[in-house]
This record gives sequence, structure tokens and C-alpha cells, in this order.
Amino acid sequence: MRDALAYKLEPAGHEERPKRKYTTPSRKLVNAFEKWLDSSQNDEEWLPDRTYRRAEETLKGIDASIDEAHSLVMKNQDHPSITKAGYFLSCIYNKSPEKQIVYDLPVPLEGIGYRLPKNKSLVNKTHGSYNLGLQSAGVTLNYADYDCESSYNAFNSSGIFVNYGKNKGELGRNSQGYVINCGEFHGAFCPQATDLGISLEGIAILPSQKVSTVVLADFSPEEYTLRHGHREIGLTPFKYMSQRELQEYQKFLKTAEYQTSLKKVQNYLSEMKKEFDKGKTDYNAVFEALKKYPKEEVRKYLTGAITEAYKCKVKH
Repeated sequence: MRDALAYKLEPAGHEERPKRKYTTPSRKLVNAFEKWLDSSQNDEEWLPDRTYRRAEETLKGIDASIDEAHSLVMKNQDHPSITKAGYFLSCIYNKSPEKQIVYDLPVPLEGIGYRLPKNKSLVNKTHGSYNLGLQSAGVTLNYADYDCESSYNAFNSSGIFVNYGKNKGELGRNSQGYVINCGEFHGAFCPQATDLGISLEGIAILPSQKVSTVVLADFSPEEYTLRHGHREIGLTPFKYMSQRELQEYQKFLKTAEYQTSLKKVQNYLSEMKKEFDKGKTDYNAVFEALKKYPKEEVRKYLTGAITEAYKCKVKH
């Protein structure tokens, strides 16, 4: 992911932009998009791969710029299938030579950033957009809110997903990448993920399934314990532990070694949070924070600190 982190997004921050003029798309592109929208009305199931592949077939032999793609969305924003156009746009985004993409149109879409390549970055600022960064290998930043349970942002992703929005649903299911929550998230965080998930703000639900590493920056020692299991390292809510486990942990939690490790984890995540908080008003700052806190280094530090705590558990 080092290559992806090198890209800067212009302009920085979240300034209001003047009313823009779009490039007029070719008649061939207009006809292809409208035909694709009409055919999408027949999709009754959630089948992102089929929807995306149909867009690829539709765009064969047609050149399209990102500006033209955005023009198509604005022109057809009242079409009943317009929300699915995120997959059509993703097809254009992925083939475009542009490495930095910002979606901020007043039209919420599904599937923006689908299969985003490793060398590209995408920022979503449109409220109501959902299912962002599915199967993405690139860097996806979300600044928008989505108030619905049926959202699967960063599903099956292998890249980086940083959330600053207020969202429900799921974040990071089956992820093999780096998922960071800096917003207000209410839902399942990184269920069945196999890599690193970090929430620098409070979340409502931790996954009950095993996950490689999931941690909270502002966790309460009264509610969570550092966890070092067979397949997962991170935090476990006491409410998910059996009575027997709770009894075993009582002495361990009071040891000096555990308290030292606890402080290490809390302090580290507190400093990390300060860096990512800068990204709330300047999305270029997110890339600087990712350079300071790359996935492998963060996992190494947290794993080391939690492992130290568990060495003393063996003695007790």
C-alpha cells in the first residue's frame, strides 16, 4: 500500500466548490449508459459482480472520462435505477489514468469504488452513498453519512478504508485489509475479517466472530479486556465472556504487567487518534496519518503490547 499512500488529493479540505460545468459526453456513451440503466431495473437481487461486469460489457470500445461519467449521473439523476450507477462509475474510475478521485455529486450511489485498484484513491463526500469500497485494493475515504442497516462498506476489501461518516450496517466484513473508523459507527465492525481493524471512535457492536486484530481507541477498561486468543488479538467485551473466563481474569487484570500493557495500548491509540482527527477537515492529512501509522507497524506494536500482558497471565 505504500504506493497508494503517495498520492495527494487536491484541493485539500472540504471547501464549497463553485457550480461546475461538465464535459458533454459523446452520444455513444450517453446511449450506452441509458441502456444500462434501463436494463438495471430488472435486477432484483444484490449482485454487484454481475452489475459491474454488465457495465464493462456496455463500455467496450467506448472511451469515457471521469468528468463525462459525472455528467451522465447528473443528467439521469431521476432515473429509477440511478443508485446502481456507482458500479458503472467504478468501471470508468478503474480504467481512468487519474489516480485521485473525489465523488461529491448531490446524487447518492451504491458501489462507488468497487474493485478500486491498488494505485488509486477515492473520497466519497455524498451523503446516502453506501456499499463503498467493495473488493477494493485501493484507498477509500468516506466522509458521508448513511442511516440504514443494509450497508456493507469495505466488504471483502484488501486495501485501506477510513470512515469519517455517521453510518449503520457493517464495516469491513471479510476484509483482508486495513479498516479504520474515525466516525460514528453503529453496527458490526470487521466481522470475519482476517487482518487489521481499528476504531478510533466508539462503535456499538464488536464482532462475535474471531478476527485477527480489532481494537478501540477510547475503550473502557471496565468494559473491555485485552485479548490474546488462538486466532485473534485485540479487545473483548466482558459481556461476551463466560462466567468461568471472568473469574480466571480477575487476578490477571490487576497485575502490574497487565496494567502496563493496557496503558501502552491506550497511549498508542490516543496518539494515533490525534493524527487521524486531522483528516476530519483535510483529507490530505489522512494520507500523512497512514504514512505514520502503516498497517504492519500498528499491528506489530499492538500485538507486542498485548502479548506482553498475556505472558504474565501464564504466571497467574
